[in-house]
Amino acid sequence: VPTDVQEKLLKEYEESEKEED
Repeated sequence: VPTDVQEKLLKEYEESEKEED
């Protein structure tokens, strides 16, 4: 189960991927 920190990092990663698109 992801921790709050892991979920935050995952969200930031996904958003950074969108920005590069």
